[in-house]
Amino acid sequence: MTTENAGDSNPSSEERVRKVYVKDLHEKERVRTVFRVMRKAKVTARSGKAFLALTFADRTGVVEGRVFERVEELEPAFLADDYVLVTGHVTTFHGKPQVVAENLERLDPGPIDAAEFTPPPEALEAVPEAREERREAREEKREAREEKREAREERREAREERPEGAAAEEGRRSFVALREMAERVGDAHVRAVLVAFLDDPGISEPLRTAPAGRTGPRAYRGGLADHLASVMRLALRMGEHYAAADRDLLVAGALLQGIMRAQELGPEKGPLTDEARLVGAQVMAAQKLREKARALSEFPPLLEQHLVHIVLAVEDPRLPGAARPALTLEAELVRSLVAMDTRLTGWMEAMARDPHDTWTEPLKVDGRTLWKGVLPTQRGRSPVETRRKKKAKGEKPERAERPERPVQARKEREAAGAAPEKREEGAARPPREQRPPRELPSELTFKPFSALTEALKPEESEDKGEG
Repeated sequence: MTTENAGDSNPSSEERVRKVYVKDLHEKERVRTVFRVMRKAKVTARSGKAFLALTFADRTGVVEGRVFERVEELEPAFLADDYVLVTGHVTTFHGKPQVVAENLERLDPGPIDAAEFTPPPEALEAVPEAREERREAREEKREAREEKREAREERREAREERPEGAAAEEGRRSFVALREMAERVGDAHVRAVLVAFLDDPGISEPLRTAPAGRTGPRAYRGGLADHLASVMRLALRMGEHYAAADRDLLVAGALLQGIMRAQELGPEKGPLTDEARLVGAQVMAAQKLREKARALSEFPPLLEQHLVHIVLAVEDPRLPGAARPALTLEAELVRSLVAMDTRLTGWMEAMARDPHDTWTEPLKVDGRTLWKGVLPTQRGRSPVETRRKKKAKGEKPERAERPERPVQARKEREAAGAAPEKREEGAARPPREQRPPRELPSELTFKPFSALTEALKPEESEDKGEG
């Protein structure tokens, strides 16, 4: 037959090929003919080597085809339903002929008669369902990805779109914790400036419900207050461990370094303001700190500078580096605590929403996988098991069975008709059975003490008269 090679640069070039029909194929025969590709699948053998599984067709039937060599080169050269010029040989596999293709060239379907390559209906019944199975497998994978995406969205919505009452309650709890730690600061000037920030409605109200970020750790309503409270608690502990660092400056820096981020995002994570885009939360905090310090009487300028330095030395999680490198112990400690709290919180959230038992899926941040399985220690819990499992409502804790009481056992034996046991002389008396407490009446009547004393007075007077 005459076909036009679509791969030829000259569209008028033609190649005359003898058509060998499927019904005329014989084992060990060399073939160079045209078939229609009914099925195409890339399969990996048990040895790990990939090959192409094909089904060729013409008007006489269908035949299985395989490509074992040059798979990566030939696989993208054609698609299912294409017409291809096949060069190879015929073998027998499981009693049926099979064409092992050494080369395939995609042909222009224009000059080809489609009827010559449409197999009869009975031949289609013998075609393996691999094409359909592959399509179904793709659909299943797509549905699985869609379900996984929907599950992630549901978990994200569960974190971010909590009920208003629950979110407000969480924000109130964290805000109360911030206030308590701020009021326990020893330095009067530091304590005054922290309280001034928390007393400002323009700062405190957004802080109660603001998330810690659009995405990432604590991206839920009230997440920023949770983050600040966590860093402040860490600062208190670091102040005890590193005695050379000033604990009041640590606690103040832990609060001030992120307190203005509520002005950037807001409770609904809306668009950033112009000030947030041009200035940023750290610089906004430094400006607000100067404003609050000047409003306080006799606030030390050097203390203001140290607090501003701590705020500017903390890295913005969205940008590499910080406005100023840390030059004090307090600035370096606060910077480290913020980074540690952010990273570990992100890890724990990734572990909590990951469906696997031992290792998590690669993190989007850096691609690492995290261990979330049970730890091989006496504690014997995984990182996601932060609390002991609560018992179901109404379930009572199991108690060890108490030994049978001797008196109760004796009465049960006597009730069953057994002869009463005689206790030998000198033998220890079994312990008495504890009686259940008597039920008290629903109403109790009391006589006042004065009435008792009045009742005794006549008797006392009679006794004295007789005397």
